[in-house]
Amino acid sequence: MLGYVGRRLRSFVAVLFVISLISFVLTRVLFPSPVQQILGGQSSSATSAQLARLENELGLDEPLAVQYVEWLGSVLTGDLGRSFLQPVPVSTAILQRLPATFEISVLAIAFAIVCGLVLGVAGALRRGGVVDALTSTTSVVALSVPNFFLGILLILLFALQLGLLPTGGYVPFSQDPLGNLRSMVLPVLTLSAAYVGYFARFSRSLMITVLGEDYILRAHASGIKPRAVIWRHGLRNTLLPLLTVVGVNVAGLVGGAVVTETIFSIPGVGTLLVSSILSKDFPVLQGLVLVITVCVLTINLVIDLLYGLIDPRVRVT
Repeated sequence: MLGYVGRRLRSFVAVLFVISLISFVLTRVLFPSPVQQILGGQSSSATSAQLARLENELGLDEPLAVQYVEWLGSVLTGDLGRSFLQPVPVSTAILQRLPATFEISVLAIAFAIVCGLVLGVAGALRRGGVVDALTSTTSVVALSVPNFFLGILLILLFALQLGLLPTGGYVPFSQDPLGNLRSMVLPVLTLSAAYVGYFARFSRSLMITVLGEDYILRAHASGIKPRAVIWRHGLRNTLLPLLTVVGVNVAGLVGGAVVTETIFSIPGVGTLLVSSILSKDFPVLQGLVLVITVCVLTINLVIDLLYGLIDPRVRVT
C-alpha cells in the first residue's frame, strides 16, 4: 500500500509542476506586457519611461526562466504574489472568494450523486417500464439543457414568477443559515443538472451489468431477500466505478461554476477567474490555476487511495 501511495504522490507533484509551468508560460504569452493596463489601460498617459520602470519593479523585464524560478520559489514559501489591480495579496483575494465556490460545488456534486444514483438504480430495477422511461428522459433532458439557459429559466420561475427564492447573491452561512440555503438552491440546481443526468445514465448501465453477474444470481438462488441482494451486493459494486467517475468530473465543476456564479452574481472563484483574465491580472490568474489544480488533484488522489484501499487489485497498477 505504501508503494501505491508513493506512486500517486509522485504523479501528484509531477502534474502540479507541469500545470504550473504551462499556466505561467501561457499567461506571459497571452499578456506579454500588462503594465499599460495597470497604469490605466489604453487611455493612460503614462510615458515609455514610466512603463519601463514599472516593468522593472515587477520583474517583468527579466528572462522568462528567471521569472518562473522566482515565482515558484515564492509559491513554495506560501506567497502567491500580489494582485496588479487590487491592493491585496493573491492568496487573500482567493481565500475571500473560495468559501462561496466551495459550498456551491460540494452541494452540487453531493446532490448530483444522490439524485443520479437514485434515478439510475430505479431505472435499472424497472428496465423497460414506465419508471425506466421517466428516469431516462429526465437524465437526457438534464444533460441536454445548457446550464446558463437552465439558470435563467429557474430565475424566471422560482424567483420572478413565484417569488420563492432570491434571484442571486450570496449570504454566508455564519451570518444567516436560512438565507444561505435559500441563496444556494437555484445555483446548486443549475450546476448539478448535467451531472445528475450523467451519473444517472452511468449508474443505470452499470447497475444493469452488475445485476446480471453470476454472484448476483447465486445470491438470489441461495434465498437471500431481493432487496438485500440489491443493496448489499448490487449497489456496493456500482458505487466503486461511480466514485472514479465523480473524481474525473470534479474538474468540470470549475467551468460550470464560472457560468453559474456569473448568472447568480455569486462572488466566487469563477467570477474572480473571469475578472482576472479580462483585466490581465496574471498573478491572480496564476494563483487561481494553481489552487484549482491542487484542489482537483487532491480530490482525485483521495479517490485513488480509497479505491486502492477498497480494491487491493488496483494497487499493482
